[in-house]
Amino acid sequence: MMEHTIRVAICGSNVTLAAKVAAEVRPLPNLSIDSYRWISSQSTEVEYTKTLKTAKYDLCLFCLGENWQSELAQIRNIPFYLRPTQLWLMFDATQSTQPDERQAMQSGALDLFSIPTEKDRLLEAAVRYQRAFDLEEHGGKRITIVMSAVGGGGASTVAAGLAHAMSKRFALKTLLVDLDLQFGTQYILHDLDPEKGLKEAFDNLNDLDPIALKTYTSHGSVPFDLIGVTPSQLLLDQDIPSGVLKKLIDLARPQYDHILVDLPSRMGVLTAQALTMATDLLLVVRQDVCSVRKAQQMVGIFLNEFEYSKERVGYVISQYQSKNPIQQEDISDALGIPCLGVLADEVDLVRKAETLARPIADHAPNSSLARTFSKIAVAISEVDESLLTPSVMSRLFSKVKLS
Repeated sequence: MMEHTIRVAICGSNVTLAAKVAAEVRPLPNLSIDSYRWISSQSTEVEYTKTLKTAKYDLCLFCLGENWQSELAQIRNIPFYLRPTQLWLMFDATQSTQPDERQAMQSGALDLFSIPTEKDRLLEAAVRYQRAFDLEEHGGKRITIVMSAVGGGGASTVAAGLAHAMSKRFALKTLLVDLDLQFGTQYILHDLDPEKGLKEAFDNLNDLDPIALKTYTSHGSVPFDLIGVTPSQLLLDQDIPSGVLKKLIDLARPQYDHILVDLPSRMGVLTAQALTMATDLLLVVRQDVCSVRKAQQMVGIFLNEFEYSKERVGYVISQYQSKNPIQQEDISDALGIPCLGVLADEVDLVRKAETLARPIADHAPNSSLARTFSKIAVAISEVDESLLTPSVMSRLFSKVKLS
């Protein structure tokens, strides 16, 4: 994916802080300070709107002063569609009172930094923003549906493996949504028994902001966020009000680089809602006639009824056996969509990892399954693997410090 230089505007009334921010931003890769926009501490809402919207930039760094509560109130008063779409708030770490993440989020900010920042934090945010910026150039953040051609086909295992690879290996902020309302397994796979999940989030959706939504997610020992129907509950499609899934996903999107949806292999209202929102779809297929025939039928529905292009649909083979008469080439010919990975038939390894409630890549990091999950994660998220490995990050930061 091609990288672009991010044009940065430094705004606000705190000139001293702005100079410190500029000193920290200048060495960062692919960020260029394009302009400075000053706002008086006595500025009106109209002046705030004019200043923040007339600057030509990709990223706005707003430097808060001592009167930051009033400044945030002015930003909140700007109509949502007129606020900067990419806003970071900066504040002086030595000031007596300081904003928190909820206040920043309520003002439409994507991130909040104290200056001087912790080592690596601004660099990591810049790398993450660069990735998000490039992704927006290619159609927006990813929402990937993972779905089996037949029940019990391994979609939940694949979705969990991908969420782990994206969040731990590639540092993508990842949300995994388990949409099996009756028999979802993601909480069980990760040994979680939360008090609230999807149902409670749906019930309180009108009162939630993106920060509050995170309180309905769980993660335990895994590096990604997870939300589903809690193990003690059972829901039906008709229990879910129309449109709430879209509202929840729209609320979650600013917080995450990638959203994965573990979708059961049956059609219903909620399934249709998810399919209309997804940017791409990953079909899990096994090497048997029933699975391949069902996958053919589903691909036809995706392409014809939901108007997916073939570039948006891929498949993986689950529990692959080299001696099976149905091979990858046969499945590709039958489906007419690309194969993104072949998962070896390592049932014993999967069962042991599930028994221990450990992600496969933690339980067996050098296994074929762990490597394939990483390969698929690269394919569906379009991450630049060389940019995100810790060794490269460390070398890059060393160059920044020395420059």
